[in-house]
Amino acid sequence: MSSYRLDVISASVADAVRYAGGLMFDRGRAGWRVVVVTEDLTQSTALTILGTRTQPPGQPELILGKPGRMVRTRILPGARFSVNRRTARVGLPRVESAPQLLFWGPHLGCETAATVHPVRHELSPAARTFKAHALHAAGLDTHVEASEEFWSTDALDPALLVDSLLESQTHAGEFEARPPSPTLMGG
Repeated sequence: MSSYRLDVISASVADAVRYAGGLMFDRGRAGWRVVVVTEDLTQSTALTILGTRTQPPGQPELILGKPGRMVRTRILPGARFSVNRRTARVGLPRVESAPQLLFWGPHLGCETAATVHPVRHELSPAARTFKAHALHAAGLDTHVEASEEFWSTDALDPALLVDSLLESQTHAGEFEARPPSPTLMGG
């Protein structure tokens, strides 16, 4: 039996809700276990509205359900990689197959990220409504677009990519933003 998990790794609850709130809601409604890995719990009501759980960085993962194949997606901030090494690594155990990696924000500006491609998740009407309420709870503007856009790669080792992003963060200035793609992300 397969289980499904979405990990959203973010320095703040507000960013997680702003950039991935609709996807978190839609995946949760589809039966995925959605976990926001963050040290920031200041706006946890927003995450409750979206039906997610929180987990501090480095905390051992709780294994729920029966053992079996795990399908995992991890979402992180992209070009302005603003989480620290401890938060980025998350301390989660390796999974048998590499997780799909999604990044929000402008195109990643490092060599290792050259193989990323844009994807778009069309929000369900319910996701748009619940995301608006979560944005309000987080003290943010409640305007919700019909889709959320990410950069994706599933070809790289997550640890290698995180190291590369953290390295480029300390050496790079501005990153070039690229236009979004009409590519749809399945789920």
